[in-house]
Amino acid sequence: MDWQKFDTESGAPLWFLSLPHTKNTSIGVLTIVGSRDEKWPEEAGLAHALEHMFFQGSTASLKTQKAMSTHTESVGGISNAFTNSEETLYFHKIDTSEIARSIKVLGESLFYPRFQKNIIPTQMKIVLQEMADRNDSPDSYLGENWTKKRMAGHPLSQITIGLKEAIENFKQENFFRFAKEYYHPKNFTYLAVGSADPLKLIDLINTHFPKADKTKKHERRFFALPDKPTDKLVLYKEIEQAHVVSGSIFPAVTEKEAYVLYLFKTMIDGGMSFPLFLEIREKYGFCYSIYSEIEQKTDAAFFGIGITTLPSNYEKAIDLALKIIIRERKNEKLLKRAKALIKGNYSLIDNTMSILSGAARRISIMGIPLSFEESIRRFEEVAIDEVTEFVDKYLNPENFYIGVLLPK
Repeated sequence: MDWQKFDTESGAPLWFLSLPHTKNTSIGVLTIVGSRDEKWPEEAGLAHALEHMFFQGSTASLKTQKAMSTHTESVGGISNAFTNSEETLYFHKIDTSEIARSIKVLGESLFYPRFQKNIIPTQMKIVLQEMADRNDSPDSYLGENWTKKRMAGHPLSQITIGLKEAIENFKQENFFRFAKEYYHPKNFTYLAVGSADPLKLIDLINTHFPKADKTKKHERRFFALPDKPTDKLVLYKEIEQAHVVSGSIFPAVTEKEAYVLYLFKTMIDGGMSFPLFLEIREKYGFCYSIYSEIEQKTDAAFFGIGITTLPSNYEKAIDLALKIIIRERKNEKLLKRAKALIKGNYSLIDNTMSILSGAARRISIMGIPLSFEESIRRFEEVAIDEVTEFVDKYLNPENFYIGVLLPK
């Protein structure tokens, strides 16, 4: 299954992956803008708040949030969006025979928004409720505070949800200005996955999306990474267990290094038969929940381990996790198991929306999506010496910064 690239009259490309056996199609609009592009503190959270406002009706035919939602939900369609530090994706999943409905909604919401003054206060209250939900989640609360401290002074420290003081004061002109700067075809990529006819998709996009103009594409600046703080991040909350994150921040990885990084993550955390779970949970009983996480950004990359455990155990659990990283970096048998697991996982992916969101993340960093077959081939090419070299360079224990959320 190969991705096909098509031109559109709006100037943005359409990447299409044909899955003829499905009865649905997922379609999305990716724009390269996120919280790192905001002017803090006055715009803190504007990229995410704008995502909410785009669902609130257009100046064209679908003038309200209810009208937009009904247009796709009346035939079983699903619509959603997400914003992070570097990109925002708006996407629909719908019966392929009804794909015109989704493209109409996307076109009207993103290119003809109303941003009604009387709706803004209510929507910002909803955003603040979302902020409260995140603060109530120990892992989210710790993760966002870890990012703010570890990346202090860098645009990636600007957490997506923003700041309460800014959100409460957003006005109509803030949304129109931000949309004008970042929401135009030169900054867009269109994606579709499913059983639709790509030529029909192009016709619909050309009908509902505006033609190309002279607006320039947003060019993102690169920033040097901040030094690691000398003190450990320690927070307190009304909880029962300690929540811990230990992560390494390093410069943006090459495409080859991205495959090495993902493979090593799988080597130690591929499932219940891999070292992190087998030892830290099953052998020593230090925790119920343990996970690893990776992120790739324009000018930085992240690898981290998260553990939920008793306060008396968190230091021992993290120390063991770091020892596993060093010990397993040369384990060729584990590398082979990780490759087999990844290859098998690809055969399980048949959700058009999951495929689309994964492709969007890759496009935002690398510029193009890849077929499953090509991705598997690149994983197979990784040698154990490359894994060892990468871990020694970026994932040695001295690179890790620890944050812990403890019970009050």
